[in-house]
Amino acid sequence: MLELKAMSRRFAIAAGRYPLASPLARLQAQRGDVVTTLLHDSIRLEDSPCLRLLLLLDGTREREDLIAN
Repeated sequence: MLELKAMSRRFAIAAGRYPLASPLARLQAQRGDVVTTLLHDSIRLEDSPCLRLLLLLDGTREREDLIAN
């Protein structure tokens, strides 16, 4: 399968000092919906550590703070 893109992708390859998930993904996680990624995939996180982490990724916490939670 080949996927061609006319634009560069607008997401980070590695997490920065203050990781930030997209506002849409955080809203969907808060509602318990399926979360849509920036690659247009759908993921159901349900009640998992990944869901709790996603809700914390608002760009206000350093990675060390996220690990402590």
